[in-house]
Amino acid sequence: MRGWGMKKSFMERLAAFIVDKRRLFVVLFALLAGMTANAQAFQGKGSSQLSVGITSGFNTYNILGIQGNYDYGVADFISVGGQVNLLFDDDFKMYVGPRANFHLLNAITPSKTGPFDVYLSATMGVQFGGKTKFNGGGYLGASYDITSHIAVKLEVGSNVMAGVLFRL
Repeated sequence: MRGWGMKKSFMERLAAFIVDKRRLFVVLFALLAGMTANAQAFQGKGSSQLSVGITSGFNTYNILGIQGNYDYGVADFISVGGQVNLLFDDDFKMYVGPRANFHLLNAITPSKTGPFDVYLSATMGVQFGGKTKFNGGGYLGASYDITSHIAVKLEVGSNVMAGVLFRL
């Protein structure tokens, strides 16, 4: 913990910036979702994807870290997989657990395809480091395909995650 007058590190300043701007991220996400609501990118049953990005932490917005996800399509609009968060605070923390996604556009308009995916995600798992504890959370997420195998991704909920998604 820093005392009065001590300079904040780059990571502390970046975390504060992200926390202050999370409402802006939500508004931009909602606008983008509304503009492209007729397109989807999730490829359904049998598809797999790996994503990596910067995260604000798990159930806290004052920690920065790295998040990785793997998802596998088990139905036309449902995918399951795993998630790992590496969190950098005063001490190192790691979250590991399963996740499940409900791909909204695939459920609503299954015959249309396009570059945009909107999904609801739920996760639960264990956080190690400091005090080991059970965590659970949920997200509203979106991805936009840049190419047929690469997309940009944003999730807002128990944490904020921005990253890159690779379709395998």
